[in-house]
Amino acid sequence: PVGPSAVRPAIESFALEAFRGATPAPSYIERLTDHYDARREAGATHGDALKETLAVVLASPSFLYRAEPASQTPTADAPT
Repeated sequence: PVGPSAVRPAIESFALEAFRGATPAPSYIERLTDHYDARREAGATHGDALKETLAVVLASPSFLYRAEPASQTPTADAPT
């Protein structure tokens, strides 16, 4: 089996790319690594456990929604 030392950097790198350069919190990466480990302990193959873990990243609001910085100048459609 692939150990956490190899999986964690891969998960972290994937999340960084998915979140468009926004660094994910260490606790988030830890939860993803724990999820991977739990799937492996339940009998999932490395590939299946990794796919499921990366799917969690792709379902995250940090991937689905791009945060835009607030504009200092009102726009035409902004309420006044």
